[in-house]
Amino acid sequence: EEEEEEEEEENANGKPRSSSAKKTGNKKKEKKLKAAAKKKASGSSKKPPLKADSHTDAVLGLSWNAQYRNVLASASADHTVRVWDVTRQTTQHVLTHHSGKVQAVEWNPAEAPVLLTGGFDHQAAVVDVRAPEKAAMKWDVGADVECAVWNLGEPTQLLVSNEDGLVLCLDTRKGGGSKPVFSLSAHEKATTALSLSPGAPSLLITCSTDKMLKLWDIAGGKPTLVAENKPQVGAVFSAGFAPSVPYLVACAGSKGEVAVWDILSEKAVAEGPYAAQLEKFNRAAALAAEQGEAGDQ
Repeated sequence: EEEEEEEEEENANGKPRSSSAKKTGNKKKEKKLKAAAKKKASGSSKKPPLKADSHTDAVLGLSWNAQYRNVLASASADHTVRVWDVTRQTTQHVLTHHSGKVQAVEWNPAEAPVLLTGGFDHQAAVVDVRAPEKAAMKWDVGADVECAVWNLGEPTQLLVSNEDGLVLCLDTRKGGGSKPVFSLSAHEKATTALSLSPGAPSLLITCSTDKMLKLWDIAGGKPTLVAENKPQVGAVFSAGFAPSVPYLVACAGSKGEVAVWDILSEKAVAEGPYAAQLEKFNRAAALAAEQGEAGDQ
């Protein structure tokens, strides 16, 4: 810019620049442009500095501890699970019981120190972080673990989905390697996520890369299909019940879009055994009922 201004000033004074001066100016300009491009390229590829006790590969899963809010568990492609004290920004434990990428991690809702994990080594595992040196309780689920959650209705049980579309229910009281309570062929492709309704814990949502959402009743360890929905978001990668409105299911897929499914809009749910439980969370319906009662008086 200075060179251009200089050239304009000289032209205004009627003193044309010599050809050698122009060449020198062009070379300087090219040099500056190359330096700027090199700086930009090096800056874009530069990774942020990591602490010495950080994961060394992608973080694939996170879980906050419901009872100890400063405690966070992280699952990683570096084959480890780390337990963090976020207030001190330090690692409390490094768990190495998986031999492949760790995809899933979740704290037990009833026993705060108990952690559920699942990985690409086809293993679902349960670890008590009060004694992390003890061997983890493990089950072979036959394929890469996609998702693992605790059964809200039975906190000693866990639900695991895999890339073959299966959902297995396992019971820690029976020990590692024990036979599943049930094995459900939920989808034709990978079952990517699981979620239980906080308002009716026997209702399980599964989603898949087959582009479908399915609602199951798993009461008594005998899963039955209640309803299904195709949300038009492409392959469905994530789905979950709303914590405070447990009849709404949000999902997201490969199209980069989000959809919401109101399961109470399904006849099988609205007229089923869990309708009354779920309606308690329907604030609009409750408000209408209160207004109706007030009008009758």
